[in-house]
Amino acid sequence: MSDQLAILNETIASARAHLVQVEVHVAQLEAQRAALAGPPYTRPSSEAVQPREETDLIELHIAAQRFGMASDTLRFWCRTYKIGVKRGGRWWVSIRKMQARLRP
Repeated sequence: MSDQLAILNETIASARAHLVQVEVHVAQLEAQRAALAGPPYTRPSSEAVQPREETDLIELHIAAQRFGMASDTLRFWCRTYKIGVKRGGRWWVSIRKMQARLRP
């Protein structure tokens, strides 16, 4: 009986040692996962859509109304004269560049 008890004690000790190793590996894997994942995704605010250095950008349809021009003409000017930028499938017109283009 004491031999069986000794074997059981050795088995339990061995299992505990393996469990400690498993816990160390799990902690390492969790740290790697956290490093890869980075911060959780948050939806950008409407202010983040337009960079601060380009605060003079307005959507093309608004620029067309403001300057009394056809949207197609403004799209052409954006492509040809680089007065705007295309982001997410939409054209954004620079007020500053538009005013400079319209000055005689």
